[in-house]
Amino acid sequence: MATQPTHLCQICKTAPPVGGVGFPDARQNCPGLPDHLRGTCLWVCGSRACDLAAQLRTKRAALKRGIALQNIWRHHIIKSPKG
Repeated sequence: MATQPTHLCQICKTAPPVGGVGFPDARQNCPGLPDHLRGTCLWVCGSRACDLAAQLRTKRAALKRGIALQNIWRHHIIKSPKG
């Protein structure tokens, strides 16, 4: 899991990512979440299979720490305008 977008999808490792699936930044959204996981996510391509795999990995990572996630957070890649 990473806080910054990677060059390739972290699941299939073949296509560039279009967004991330992971944990929230804000403490109030998931109070029991350890600080080292805040804002981290798996960067995934547009494939439904990769998105579902990332959701499952995120839920497993939370369960390992005793947290049952009610939501999976989406992280968006915002491309800066060319100027």
